[in-house]
Amino acid sequence: PVGLIFGQSGCGKSSLVKAALLPWLQERVQHVYLEASQDDTETRLLAKLRARFTDIPAETGFVAVFAGLAQGRWLPPGGKALLVIDQFEQWLYANQECLIGELRDALRHCDGEHLQSILLVRSDYSGPASEFFQLLDSRVAEGVNCERIDLFNKAHARHVLAKYGQGYGSLPVDRTLASADQNRFLDLAINGLAEAGKVVSVRLALFAQLMRHREWTPATLESLRGFEEIGVAFLEETFRGKDAAPGHRRHQRAILAVLRALLPPPGIEIKRHRRGEPELVELAGYSQRPRDFEELRSILDKDLRLITLASDDDGETAGYQLAHDYLVPSLREWLRRAFACVPWSLAGCTGGAQGPFLSFAARQSQAQWEYHRRFLASGARLRFRPHTAHGRPWTTRYEQAYRAARGDPRVGYAVKNLATGRYL
Repeated sequence: PVGLIFGQSGCGKSSLVKAALLPWLQERVQHVYLEASQDDTETRLLAKLRARFTDIPAETGFVAVFAGLAQGRWLPPGGKALLVIDQFEQWLYANQECLIGELRDALRHCDGEHLQSILLVRSDYSGPASEFFQLLDSRVAEGVNCERIDLFNKAHARHVLAKYGQGYGSLPVDRTLASADQNRFLDLAINGLAEAGKVVSVRLALFAQLMRHREWTPATLESLRGFEEIGVAFLEETFRGKDAAPGHRRHQRAILAVLRALLPPPGIEIKRHRRGEPELVELAGYSQRPRDFEELRSILDKDLRLITLASDDDGETAGYQLAHDYLVPSLREWLRRAFACVPWSLAGCTGGAQGPFLSFAARQSQAQWEYHRRFLASGARLRFRPHTAHGRPWTTRYEQAYRAARGDPRVGYAVKNLATGRYL
């Protein structure tokens, strides 16, 4: 009656259901697909059910709708309703203190004949999901009501990447007509994307998207200086490029803050460097703008799969972390470039969005740059005060470097008069 599909983040659970299951259902099976959220899963699911089955009376409650569908009401003769709830870990996260509620009571009405449900959840939430199934008076049995989605092996990943190339017009439709360089490109790409002989499908898709306007040859990979640089190029195009989506541009500063907070120090695993949602909301500057943070979270989690909710081994949710280890080197380099760069608007210049890189003497550290952005002059006279930036105390060395940097015009224009709001 209720099935479970689980797998690692980015393994392709959603794509599998959307492309290989739902389009191939029999006509008698009417499906409803929903991505779970932390606060309104039941409300949105009820709205989708009413839209799909228009005979449901307006006064019928959430649990009663499930009970009626399980009895065959509002269904055509021989009909069946299939509910697919994706990203079910979002609901588990929000209801971890108590899994008993309307959704549990509603899903218990699934009978498999008239009403069936499928829950999609990340593998690190398999523990809470099993506990939820026990509350449904069921048990998770792989191969019976549960299926695990594995990562791509290298052979299948190569086949999928070739299909992307054909779709983008970068490779010939007839694979036998592919040149030696194009075949070499596919081999090099898969070897670079693979970890322990497996390829994360979302990483494969992002790579193909980044390469869609480039030639698929080994020379192209060499020009990008390795797969770390490919990741950097993807992040730059996605968030700061000229073709970046408007939503990405609007949340650019908050995205930088959240990703920097989730980036672990060298030698630390991503699962050891998690951050709670309240902390990320504060860092993003969205304490009074919950809708903006929800949109930001949707971009980084649902759309790009860069961050993910994480749980401890005991099933307790510990907060957000980066979704994949392979992101760390590229993200570290991208953030280094982003924060080592003086915005043109602050420098009083015109030109591209990236701006000039400061010399070593001018930017002794990122802490120094943030210092003179936050603690600025009153009139022409600079007033220094002790301050800790990024965990570093403001020492005499930083103060001397800051005073020396004032002679550099690229830095001097960034000093703001707090009284007039103008840059000196």
